Amino acid sequence: MKVGDRVLGYVLERKLGEGGMGEVYLAVHPLLGKRVAIKGLHAQFARDAEVRRRFDQEAHIQAQLI
Repeated sequence: MKVGDRVLGYVLERKLGEGGMGEVYLAVHPLLGKRVAIKGLHAQFARDAEVRRRFDQEAHIQAQLI
């Protein structure tokens, strides 16, 4: 992922941070103006089914907090 890319209708505006397993970007929906943080896995981790399962589980838990 990089600034300017579109992810699920959101445009990545700037990188907020990076960790050992991925990156987090500030993104905005161009029609709604809604801002969100989008986290993506580094390619080497995205190929691992167990890591993807845990990543998806974390995303579902975070979505329930909103």
